[in-house]
Amino acid sequence: MTAVVVSRRLTLITGPDEAKSWADEFSLWKQGGIGPGDTFGKTSPFVAPPDITGLLSKVHLENPNVSVRWNRMLDEGIEDPQAFTSDKILVFGKTWDVPRAPYFLLALLDPDAHEQMKDRPMLSELGIHFNSEARAFSQDFPTISGWITSGF
Repeated sequence: MTAVVVSRRLTLITGPDEAKSWADEFSLWKQGGIGPGDTFGKTSPFVAPPDITGLLSKVHLENPNVSVRWNRMLDEGIEDPQAFTSDKILVFGKTWDVPRAPYFLLALLDPDAHEQMKDRPMLSELGIHFNSEARAFSQDFPTISGWITSGF
């Protein structure tokens, strides 16, 4: 099973129930249990700013503005995940030095995700947040609560 951790900050923003739903669905998606266009679409690593390149990635999420288009593409047999784009994006990273190498879900950029991704200081802060959460998780989980997990 694919291990997923929702950052404490994202859990505070979304609430524990929604955070658990994100963790479970993301885990299922990474295992291949959810195909392209069913919640998750195009995914790619960040190429800027340099301090998050190779550290963080993003995936486009289905939302009411794209549901009709995504469903039509699925009905037409389109299976290329890169075809499923939106302006709602989930930012995540994958650890390598934490037990089970979980994915960390860090932020939902919505609305106007593409505009938000031009904010390089904010993106750099997400890299700092990722490193901080991964370090704290490796040291303190499960003794400190606040993280929502799936696949452990």
